[in-house]
Amino acid sequence: MNISASLLAVGQIWFFNLLLIPLIFYVLRKVDWQSLIKDKGKQHRFFAITLVLFIIWQINISLSLDVAIHFLGITTLCLMFGWPLALLSGLVVQSGFLFIGQGQLESFALNYFVNAVLPIAFTWRLHAWIESLKPQNPFMFIMGAGFFSCLVSSILVACFAGIMLYFGGKFNFQLGVLEYFGYLPLFIFPEAVVNGMFISGFSILQPHWVEAFNDERYFQKPTHTLDKVKKTVPKALDLDSNEIQTEVTQKEEAEKKLDLNKYRPPEGWRNEALDKTSELNEKDNKKHD
Repeated sequence: MNISASLLAVGQIWFFNLLLIPLIFYVLRKVDWQSLIKDKGKQHRFFAITLVLFIIWQINISLSLDVAIHFLGITTLCLMFGWPLALLSGLVVQSGFLFIGQGQLESFALNYFVNAVLPIAFTWRLHAWIESLKPQNPFMFIMGAGFFSCLVSSILVACFAGIMLYFGGKFNFQLGVLEYFGYLPLFIFPEAVVNGMFISGFSILQPHWVEAFNDERYFQKPTHTLDKVKKTVPKALDLDSNEIQTEVTQKEEAEKKLDLNKYRPPEGWRNEALDKTSELNEKDNKKHD
């Protein structure tokens, strides 16, 4: 959302301008420049998504001559690169409006806080809370950090912008508050759906692209659940046990065939008289010894 400086009070403009200076220095210190410089693939993805975000923000819905609402797309950027690079990308995109003449320098800081700082702060905070629970289902990350965080952050952005316009005292609210809130689902719900689709696609197809996605935990083999399932499966339907039993029976049959092929002398082949003489000879030998 871009708000014109003509709708803001002088105190609002100077407050956010002064707050922007330490924030920029803090972001530049927190960015991991070494990993960004070494990883060329990450560089290409970062600049490509920043360019796409700049193009998407050009598509807006103008509610009046001085207020424009556009799709954020900032949730996907935050989860893919982390909050420092996301804030840096938002700063570059917001500066692009000044470069092409669609933005105002006076309201630059406020629009940057509305479009980037507020949704990124909420998205990353919600992601940190979800990670503290250590879920093993990737659906928790996709719906929680991808869809729900975008939905709530868009509502916060709309409410924060409305509060700034109200305290500015120059925007003509022709409709009631409830009527303005009625327009929110028209652009907030599609924003959440699109971000959720992108996060789910990147997390499943290219999980190493999403920095906030822990693929080692979400994609690990659930051994304890498999053991429980095996206990509940009946023996007739347990394919693994049936295969083991068939292998054992096959081995036993093969051993029996080998025993049958061996030579066995016929019954009664031994001579009892010879056995007795051999025993007497052994006894005589022991006596002589």
